[in-house]
Amino acid sequence: MVEAASEGGRAARSTVFSSYNHRIACQVFQMGYEPPRPCTCVHSQPSGPRLVVVDDDHDTLDRVFTFLKAHVPNAIVLPFPETGEAMAAMAVTRPDIIFADYRMPGMDGVEFLRLAHALAPDAHQVLMTGRKREDVLPAPSAATQILLKPFDPAGLLAVLDGCLAR
Repeated sequence: MVEAASEGGRAARSTVFSSYNHRIACQVFQMGYEPPRPCTCVHSQPSGPRLVVVDDDHDTLDRVFTFLKAHVPNAIVLPFPETGEAMAAMAVTRPDIIFADYRMPGMDGVEFLRLAHALAPDAHQVLMTGRKREDVLPAPSAATQILLKPFDPAGLLAVLDGCLAR
């Protein structure tokens, strides 16, 4: 939490949620008689598609983030190393596409995508896994795509293009 006082003596308190060096949500509360200032965080900016990536492996998270930003430059890509932070972000920022790793500590990708569906029912879901397709069934929903790791750029691009085309 950040607190600051202005010249007029009015205090402002700002709660900032951040993960992986990306600010994802902000609520600004002003004390006093001035109306609240509009939020200028990433979730309030008009832009391209909103993509959430959840993977506890930081190398994979970096590679997927970099790939997505390179191929969809106007996208808002929100990377998370854990499911709890991703859920909190999705309550504020409704994603268009959710990429989730299958094996994560605490909650696996299948369960995460089931819960994410309640927050973002229209989001396309992509389950990333190094396991065989048969090992991850049942998928969270019929609409979930499974992306096998290690994935090549063409495979990731095909999944991404398929989701964006819908």
